Amino acid sequence: MLARRFVGMVAGGLLVAATSLTCAPPAAAHDDEAISCHGRESTHFSPGKTLLPRLVHARAHIDYTCTDESGEAGRATGRITGQTRTSCVHVSGGLTREVVTYADGRRSVILYTDDTVAQVANANVVLFRGRVLEGRGQGQRAVRTLFLLDKGLPTACLTPGGLTDASGVVSLRIEPV
Repeated sequence: MLARRFVGMVAGGLLVAATSLTCAPPAAAHDDEAISCHGRESTHFSPGKTLLPRLVHARAHIDYTCTDESGEAGRATGRITGQTRTSCVHVSGGLTREVVTYADGRRSVILYTDDTVAQVANANVVLFRGRVLEGRGQGQRAVRTLFLLDKGLPTACLTPGGLTDASGVVSLRIEPV
């Protein structure tokens, strides 16, 4: 119980620190707009994470609230697809694609090519970095900070099916280069 509380405090502190670095107020308005989004993510791993590293496909759904430079907030949804070589005790990077659909119907298609992972027990803090490939913010830098907790008991890592689901909080910042 004490270890779980400690993990929560450490991971929460990392998330706050990373979010404050990546979600500063936007700069003055210009052609390239800055967008800040915050929300909740549900992730599914297939096959599930086990004790031994293996190629795992990840799919996620995100409910965001996004704010642009005008200060106007609106709802958005995100869909993540990606794959990584991972286990219950080690995560390594991979390519991740996100499509964000804003309330007005516009989209941002983002490819994350770089990530930094901190993993403690069933808590993962991931900092993704990439570019908007098409749509709103095309060509701009994207930084995504994710705090994810595995669902289920850690003993699921010992089963052939492994841990298949996780959920958590996320922030996304799209900003001019």
